[in-house]
Amino acid sequence: MSSEVITVGVDAHKAVHVAIALDEAGHRFGEWSGGNTVSEWARFGDWLRSLGGARQVGIEGAGSYGRGLAVSLVHAGEVVYDVNGRLTALGRRHARRRGKSDSLDAEAVAHTVRREADALPRVVCNDDARILSHLSEERETLVHEATRVRNRLHAVLLELDPEYKQWASLLSSQGLSALEALPSDPEDDALRQALRASVRRHAAHLTMLMRDINELAKEIETRAQPYAALTEITGVAPLTAGTLAGIIGSHAPFANDAQLAAYAGVAPLTYRGDSGGRGSWLVWAGESNTHGVMNAGGRPGAMAGWKLCSGCCIAALADARAYDRVVVMVGLCSGCGVAALAHARAYDVVGLLKRAAT
Repeated sequence: MSSEVITVGVDAHKAVHVAIALDEAGHRFGEWSGGNTVSEWARFGDWLRSLGGARQVGIEGAGSYGRGLAVSLVHAGEVVYDVNGRLTALGRRHARRRGKSDSLDAEAVAHTVRREADALPRVVCNDDARILSHLSEERETLVHEATRVRNRLHAVLLELDPEYKQWASLLSSQGLSALEALPSDPEDDALRQALRASVRRHAAHLTMLMRDINELAKEIETRAQPYAALTEITGVAPLTAGTLAGIIGSHAPFANDAQLAAYAGVAPLTYRGDSGGRGSWLVWAGESNTHGVMNAGGRPGAMAGWKLCSGCCIAALADARAYDRVVVMVGLCSGCGVAALAHARAYDVVGLLKRAAT
């Protein structure tokens, strides 16, 4: 079996990982399960090497629960792919053995790698990209928290004074400072005194969140300077460039625009049936952080809506070869507003990232 290419699929979870090995013909011949710990990652590596032959590993959740295992395998010289859960779900629906279990999920991951390895993103160890990714995710979390606190502050102020917008602002630092210093009124009853105190606490909390959000934005923009070429795409600011680099920089450089478009979820992958002949079909399956991919039949001239929210903003990517006239509308997170990017094609990003790497 040493001359064969062995494909291993891993279904990664918070506590336990399950792996299935397939031979060249796609037959199951090995299974492994273990905890999501450093020692178990090492044990998985030993099991993987015992299989012999050339190997390729696909991990569903390589950017989340399976990140530690993926990095340890890359350091050991293994070829590791990040497999989107939508592809494996489709594989389960069309598998000969129906059902839902960790073992079947791992097998579906392996079959996906066998079919679509050329279109799947390969995991690499890029510390700079990981830092950008962590900073972007932290900023996104704070933006969501700030929105929640602002909405609560709005509700409290409405109860205190329905016309508060005539004298207070929730969007400016000066307005928040004024609300932090909102004085007590000795003529107020107990409820209104409690509402005023709540306004002061929420305003102080929101001020702290906005300060941290702005500091993180500055750090992301500073670290994103090597990727400044991405800002040549209309609508991509330095903060967007840093977020984009953090999201896709943890994978090997994309070979072409089609591979990046498939990863981003703005171009369909061809899902091929087994050799028994079940035909082929298209599946829209994007990067795991995408909130949703909508298409209108996949025809040239169609409108596709895409929102990817990791770090509050992302570039719109379209496979120009297959969808030269597709217009991609991207909704960005509340921290960055909304941008509509037309014809921001994947080959632009690939070329600019290659230039940034030189």
